[in-house]
Amino acid sequence: MMMDESIFGPDDIKRAADLGCAKFIKLKLMKAGGLDSLAAGLRLIRERGMTPVLGNGVASDIGCWMEACVARTLIDNAGEMNGFLKPKARVFRNPIGVERGAMAVKAGLPALIDDDALARLAADRRRFTAEQVGV
Repeated sequence: MMMDESIFGPDDIKRAADLGCAKFIKLKLMKAGGLDSLAAGLRLIRERGMTPVLGNGVASDIGCWMEACVARTLIDNAGEMNGFLKPKARVFRNPIGVERGAMAVKAGLPALIDDDALARLAADRRRFTAEQVGV
């Protein structure tokens, strides 16, 4: 069995290990809050005798690329970083590729498409004053 949505941090990982209720624990960058905490969570899962799974099926190119960079050294199974395949338009100038069913990430930092193209992809925009956000 794999736990996914109920895992929010190290305490949840430890609880799952203590209960022996799952062999696999899936993490997502967006829930981990950063690359360092994501990497720490993946290591903790292994330390506690479970297998980490990584990925977010609704992440953008950027999120999937960042997860793939972490997976390169910390994951030895299939990831679920397929969100980049779903949008009709991509945000990288050179989109992430797929080779033989696997994500193909080129070395180096990807280049983003221009600001006008990103604006066309936006679903909604709102401007807030400093007062509105309490700053």
